Amino acid sequence: MKKIICLIMAVALAAALMACGKTAEPETKATEAEVTTQAQTAGGEETQAETAQGEETQTEEPTTEKQVELNPYKIAVAFTQINATALAQQEYLEKYVGPAFNVEFMFSEAVDSADVAMTFIENAYAAGCDAIMNFQNSSVEQINAKANEVGMYIVSNSPAAENDDLPYVVGHVHGAVEDSAAAYKHMVEDFTSDGEDHNVVIISAGAGLGNSQHYECTYAMLEVLQDKYGLSYNDSIENLASSRGMTQVETGTDMKILLYPGYPNSDTYVSGLSAELQSGEYDLVLGCNQATTNFAVAIDEVERAYNFNVKVGYFTSIDDAATSAVTTIDSFGNPSVDSFVINPGDILVGAMFASLYNAISGNPDCVRTNGVGTDYFSPIWVADPDTYLKLTELNHSEDTLEMSIDDIKDLLYIYNEDVTPASFQDKLYTLLPDTILEARGLK
Repeated sequence: MKKIICLIMAVALAAALMACGKTAEPETKATEAEVTTQAQTAGGEETQAETAQGEETQTEEPTTEKQVELNPYKIAVAFTQINATALAQQEYLEKYVGPAFNVEFMFSEAVDSADVAMTFIENAYAAGCDAIMNFQNSSVEQINAKANEVGMYIVSNSPAAENDDLPYVVGHVHGAVEDSAAAYKHMVEDFTSDGEDHNVVIISAGAGLGNSQHYECTYAMLEVLQDKYGLSYNDSIENLASSRGMTQVETGTDMKILLYPGYPNSDTYVSGLSAELQSGEYDLVLGCNQATTNFAVAIDEVERAYNFNVKVGYFTSIDDAATSAVTTIDSFGNPSVDSFVINPGDILVGAMFASLYNAISGNPDCVRTNGVGTDYFSPIWVADPDTYLKLTELNHSEDTLEMSIDDIKDLLYIYNEDVTPASFQDKLYTLLPDTILEARGLK
């Protein structure tokens, strides 16, 4: 019996020794092949996965984004007019933003008066909307009051209103007048940096009709020209900028500056300025709005008739009309527009959405300031033709959005508990052409 036991022990010992003799090299190889990944689980616990030699390696990507449950919401959108910009904003909301955040949108027809706005708000409330994104900016206080009455959060594309302290007013998102004026100042400085004298047409649009943005932009352009050329105007810049009719500014020099206010809803609007342009005296045309495109034919005729290049710059969005202007080459081989001041429409509407979503998801205080709706400013861009054409490559897919889904998440409390009115504004001002184009791989 003892011999049997000893024999068994000897065999076991030999087997063990053989195993030990084979483990030294494979252990080293197994250590090199071993894959360890660590990821933070939703509960904050660390998990570890190891794979041995010969097994298929499977790794888990680290998860850094906060996982949240998205409740369904419905937001009404009241457009003042259904133009190319509004349709592009509707597509952005409906195709990208809505699915990303479980939000349904109810879009209006043209809301061109306070009465139409009141009816739309009532219909939106009856349809179960939680909030309203308002672009009707001529009756904001009345619209604020109506939204508050039915208990719908509201954000408007307009400057601040007197009753922004109403509890359902989240605030406003729009291009800052000061930023627009600074953009025009930059554009005029660029145009006049060639050291040449220029005769200038300023299409001042609503500057004398109560439009503060057009007024400040006209003021900025007149001020730059005065400083650049040492001009002595016959009246104060304040009074000149608010002119309500076509005005030839006396400059104290041979330089000519023509102010052309108004909108293209008059039968004489186009013909009035076209006649002045065809005198061949003006080589720089600056517009406070996109109505400048109405004079493209007259400008082209002047260039051909007098054999000089007319430089053009105006305010626009990224749309088919502006793209056509850039890709239309004039008789001198240049784009028919030389510079744009741009209000990026999807950043505007993305910011409006983010402010509303914070409120309807239970966090209005992170976007309201001391119990009052906050006045947020979307960025204003200045772009030459080359930059503009690069910008047209945006918004064709989720990977090329002007304001990405991740950009919006940075502004939402449910993803970022550090969001405040100040950080919200700071984020908007980081969304500039160079930054966006580089991030989207389009630089």
